[in-house]
Amino acid sequence: MPGINVRLTERRLLIPDLVVVTCPGEDLVYVSAADVLLAVEIESPSSKITDRLLKRQLYAEANVPYYLLVSPAAPVEATQLELTDGEYRDHPQRSRKTHLRPSLRGDRRPRLLSGKSP
Repeated sequence: MPGINVRLTERRLLIPDLVVVTCPGEDLVYVSAADVLLAVEIESPSSKITDRLLKRQLYAEANVPYYLLVSPAAPVEATQLELTDGEYRDHPQRSRKTHLRPSLRGDRRPRLLSGKSP
């Protein structure tokens, strides 16, 4: 869901570029971090440090299970992170193609697939 506010604490919100929630079908403006399965941030020159360091730490502190960081510079690079023992662990996957799509497996663990645009 694009443009949704993720409430990390009573006083802190983040607005990821894309979010996958565990409560589909609801018309949401705000969602609790507890309902977020995957937060996605697409880096830009102005957000690179914030996305790589600050947001990564804040999502981890809020126990968001997965974080996907996308660098759209050629070649496109996407790093899928999984929360383990309170920290994200890197699982980088690269693609020369510009279309990346997340896919959920039956166990609700996202994986990154690269492919051609539809």
